[in-house]
This record gives sequence, C-alpha cells and structure tokens, in this order.
Amino acid sequence: LKSGLTGFDGVPVFQSDLLVVKKQKKRYCPVYFQKEDIERELRKASKSSKGSALSKQIMVGSLEDVLKKMEINDRNSGWDDLIFIPPGKSLNQHINEVIKCGGLPRSWAPLQRAEFREVMSTGEGRGHGGIFCY
Repeated sequence: LKSGLTGFDGVPVFQSDLLVVKKQKKRYCPVYFQKEDIERELRKASKSSKGSALSKQIMVGSLEDVLKKMEINDRNSGWDDLIFIPPGKSLNQHINEVIKCGGLPRSWAPLQRAEFREVMSTGEGRGHGGIFCY
C-alpha cells in the first residue's frame, strides 16, 4: 500500500505506549492493524479523553519495517514483546487467548514471522489471528 499524499509504503500498523500491559510477569506491546481498533482501546483506557486527543497518542508504522526490526534485533532489544492484535479483537481478549495457549515462547518472533509468511503466501496457517501456539 502506498499513499501519494504521505509517501507511506507498506501495510500500516498502529501502536500506543498508553496500551502497554503486563500480565503474568510478561510485558505486551500491542500492535493493531486497524486505526478504529486502537482508538476503541484508547477510549476504554482513558474514558475522559476526546477522540482528537486520542489520535495524538497513536504511532503509525509499516508492518514490513516492524518485521524487519524484529528479525534483526535480539531478544532483549524490546522488539520481542510486541503482540499483533487481529482486526476486531480487543487487547484483553487476545492476550487472554495467548495466555490460554501457554503464552508466547521466548523465541516467538521468528515463529510468528514464519507463520505470517506462510499465511501471506498460501492464505493458510496454524495460528490464532496473529499470535501462534506451538
């Protein structure tokens, strides 16, 4: 996807530091595929904020760049705590599903990227909407 107005290349993904959570001694930094989903989560997290204030808390990047950085960086670089939230799902709902699967293995990022590539190339995969149980 390329936007002529912004010069943005790739699949947009959305993130906010306000939505980072800790559950069972694990840090989760959610990454969303739809702006509406992250806005909904931010409204839940801060009911007193207005929509325009919320949009200032949203960072936009490209999925391709995120995956490259995850692949290049080591485990303790801060890129291993990302959790991709499937469109239409809430953060808590998805994290609970991940924990129910046994949580993220320490080397989940390479597994997730391999699964993502499989889904992109074949349209099929073994995952649960972005986080995969192995």
